[in-house]
Amino acid sequence: MNTIVKDIYVKSCVFSDVIEMHAYLSDPLKIKDKSNIDGLGFLTDNYLDEIYAVKAANQQLHTTMFRQITISISPAGNTCTDKEYIKIGKEIAEYYYKKGYQIIWYLHKDTPRHHLHMLINSVNFRTGKIFKQPLKELNRFKVHCNHILHKHKLDQIQMSVEDMLDMTPHELSEGFEIFEIFEEVMADNATVFEDLFDEKSSSDDEYYSGYDLTNLGMTTCPSTVYYTSDTYENIIIPEPESALQEENTMDYTVEKKEVPAVKTSNLPSEVLENTCLVIDASKNVNLTVPSNCDADKLKDIINSVKLVPEQDRAINAKMGIASIAELQKRGIDLPVYVDTSTNINIEFDDVMKSDILDVPYNEE
Repeated sequence: MNTIVKDIYVKSCVFSDVIEMHAYLSDPLKIKDKSNIDGLGFLTDNYLDEIYAVKAANQQLHTTMFRQITISISPAGNTCTDKEYIKIGKEIAEYYYKKGYQIIWYLHKDTPRHHLHMLINSVNFRTGKIFKQPLKELNRFKVHCNHILHKHKLDQIQMSVEDMLDMTPHELSEGFEIFEIFEEVMADNATVFEDLFDEKSSSDDEYYSGYDLTNLGMTTCPSTVYYTSDTYENIIIPEPESALQEENTMDYTVEKKEVPAVKTSNLPSEVLENTCLVIDASKNVNLTVPSNCDADKLKDIINSVKLVPEQDRAINAKMGIASIAELQKRGIDLPVYVDTSTNINIEFDDVMKSDILDVPYNEE
């Protein structure tokens, strides 16, 4: 496993994009605690107000709003606590702060591989100029990060500077999963998804020990997949238009490299023959009760059933997104549906005279 860094370009020229981006990155479900956010270049904790003030003072309210960098430190030999992650984030963020940019960093803990997000104000508070980061500048940032990672005895960045870039002009309407670099993480742990599509158990993989893939099935479903959390709804949509409405601050060109698709013969026939891949992560509780059972007692038992935890729902949804990416790499444009529902099934039995029974789930 390697340390992964991704500089992701987003087309954003209204301040509401900064508000929306900050709201996502600071989601309590992801950071777990407010102490997992910090910033440089601010006099108060009102980060958004101060970012807006810098933009307004320099008459830059209709230009590129921010840059976002995701840093996923290798878990190999990594025993960092939350405080250590935040400290590392500060040491990395100082690179941009010293150049005159306000920067906020966030520790996300909603995946087994904890990672940092950095949100950079696109307007320099010293010069008023817009953020630009050519290839050689990104290489300097890589060297800066590697010095810090070496100091903390963590795996350094091995990927090329070109691979650290996402030059596609994304829009926030695509959803926020682009910032979670699932494709890169999945590629770094490719064997897990080889097991997934070969219908093998991935329980031996320590990194994915929290995933339950034993209930994998195929069925037919609509071609569009929706993923909803408490606040956001991400919809799989067509590729963004190529025409830019603003200046792309990545002022360099990189030759595009086509990645050959894996032969479809490597996929199970069940996948190829269906219109959708379904990851069944649902929780099913079957109750068999006598027809004359006490209604209040039945209600109490139903209400005592715990739902699938939010963290598990988030992880399973992200697995679905990563599965789509893996299928596309293999030349298959197939939607993936992740069922994280909690289902309570009640059957009334006139013959039974015993108390309410909790019968184990049986597909038959």
